Amino acid sequence: MSKYEFRLLEKGDLDGLAALHTEHLDIERNRAVFEWKYWENPAGPHRCTVAINNETGEVAGEIGSIANLFQYFGTPVRAYHEVDIVIVDGPDRGRLFLRLYKKRQELVGQETERMLNFNYAFSIPVTLKITTKLWRTRNVAPAPKLARVLRHKPVLQEKIGSSLLSGALGLVLDGWTRIRYPAIAPRGIKIEEAVEFDSGADRFWEKIKGYNNIWTVRNAAYLNWRYVAIPHVSNRIFLALKEGEILGYIVISVPDTAARRGVIQDLQFLKDREDAGRALLVKALKAFAEKRTAAVVSWTFPHSFTFPLMKEFGFVSRETTGRNLVLRPSDELPHPYDEGPLDRVLDPLNWHICKGDADDE
Repeated sequence: MSKYEFRLLEKGDLDGLAALHTEHLDIERNRAVFEWKYWENPAGPHRCTVAINNETGEVAGEIGSIANLFQYFGTPVRAYHEVDIVIVDGPDRGRLFLRLYKKRQELVGQETERMLNFNYAFSIPVTLKITTKLWRTRNVAPAPKLARVLRHKPVLQEKIGSSLLSGALGLVLDGWTRIRYPAIAPRGIKIEEAVEFDSGADRFWEKIKGYNNIWTVRNAAYLNWRYVAIPHVSNRIFLALKEGEILGYIVISVPDTAARRGVIQDLQFLKDREDAGRALLVKALKAFAEKRTAAVVSWTFPHSFTFPLMKEFGFVSRETTGRNLVLRPSDELPHPYDEGPLDRVLDPLNWHICKGDADDE
């Protein structure tokens, strides 16, 4: 009898999976996180594969995989996003990964309806060579992390250690880099905070869905799952409205303490209403400032039409701390739309970034 059983994740495994993440990733996770990620996803069933130790019943490894509904050159289709790879230390680690990956491919291959013939993930620069050489991934493009320092003292103190020196330099830099923002939104635009997305988000999606060739379908069902129902991140949502219709929205994660980084999770606005985008960024930065957030980060592809606006607001590219979008083509998976090479999905200009949930913090 094999020491391990390789199969689809079940709800009875969630406490063990949470323990695996907590021990090996040094983050706190509970079963609610995995119920949200793997069972509540509106895009479809998960294909998270786990290795169960038959002797102890413990979860020894996981390749997490969730469905994502894409707008793919005008057609809604599904692909799978590899969000987690966690395996216990030990001599069996390499074999466990290979067995998990083989089982995962088998399980994903059973999802034959309206799927794209690739799996996608993100790799940090230090692991990019490993992923492309050993896992046969194709590197598409770097997604730099944009960063905007709001309070220099805590950032400098992390780097130089001296509270006195960082305080003095921080005062100078804060005054030098401060951008003055308008106190009110432009005429005709109303900025409101929302607790969830309603049918107005569906109408807004219909207006913007053609902006990118490959990106996540951002309808109300997805936005509420991704940003409202998520159990381990507290997000705030601001809408730019005109006569009750959405001109744009921004989703931000505001930390509880000044030392942590704030995150701009998602920023979308009508291309002909950059004034709405500006108003949303003003509101977001004020919300961060009220919590005395030290710095704000956001991942944005340089070819995105929102990128110049972010740069104008003082955000600076941090390529070395970003992620690389990688694709793993698979001959075994059905692909009802493109039977030929993956030229279109390997072109970074066709993509809009789609983050994993672990990138929120």
